[in-house]
Order: sequence, then structure tokens, then C-alpha cells
Amino acid sequence: MSQGAQGPFSVEMCWKVLNQLLIDQLTGVDVQAISENDYNESGEVIMTPPSVRTFFAGQRFMSTTDSQRLSYESVGRYILLCADEDRSGEAILQAYASVKLVDQVLAIVAGTRINLPAGDRSEPITITEIEPVPCQGVGTAYGVAIEVPGLAQFAGVNAEGYTAAGVTA
Repeated sequence: MSQGAQGPFSVEMCWKVLNQLLIDQLTGVDVQAISENDYNESGEVIMTPPSVRTFFAGQRFMSTTDSQRLSYESVGRYILLCADEDRSGEAILQAYASVKLVDQVLAIVAGTRINLPAGDRSEPITITEIEPVPCQGVGTAYGVAIEVPGLAQFAGVNAEGYTAAGVTA
């Protein structure tokens, strides 16, 4: 098991499993990690509905009782950007379309545990907020912010401390 900067509960692997969860559960919806292809030349998000774009939004760590500071409760934050459309003519139906997709996404992720291939398992996913995001092609998309808590453990190579070679008093 690799023990890099993220410890065994890998942010990258968690993101991949989260994307696959959404792909498996959202029939007919284009689910992908956000990329440079999802922005126009002005930096605005472009989405072709129905679609969900996901991105890693950061991580926070809380130290456990490990006296060497090698074990942390880690909380990965992800945004699930949801966009859909209804071009039947009524403006209100267009406004509801992305919200309906948000409801589907919420039902999938609320309380789900992420199981990583290496055997690590997250605590249940927490939904933290939903925010509107201006989006070319649909008017408004909605970003569903979630947190995926897990245990990050580091290898301990620094437990002996660091002495700089060539630095003297």
C-alpha cells in the first residue's frame, strides 16, 4: 500500500470512486472530472446537459491522538456540478431541470461510504451545501458540496526529526 502525501486514504482514488459511483447510478448523464474542456475562453463553465462535473475542492486534517502526528482524520471536499435542461418552452421548467438532477445526486451520495480498492473505507459522505453557478448553455447549474471523511496515515519517515547538513551554529 502506497503511503504518499495523502496516506492510504488517497484523495485521487476517492475522487475516481466517487465519479464511478455517479456514472453507475445516473443513467444517461455525462459524468466526468472537470477539465479545461469545460471552460470557455472567458473562464466560464460550459456544460452540455444532462451532465455532472466533479472536482476536488480541498482537504482539511484534524490530528488524532497519535503523538508522532502521523495519523489524521482527513476530510476531502468535492463539488458535484449538476446541469440539465428542459426546452419545452416554459421558463420555470428550465429552472427546475438542473434542480431535479441535484435531487438525484443527493439521493446517491447522502450517507454513502467510499470503499477504495486498497481496502480503506470512508465515513459516510456529508452534504454541506448547494450553490448556484452561472453556466453557459443552461443558464444556471448547481454545485453540490460534499465532504468525504477518512483516516490518513503517513509512513513516519520524519519521526526522527530533520537535521540540515552543512548548517552550523
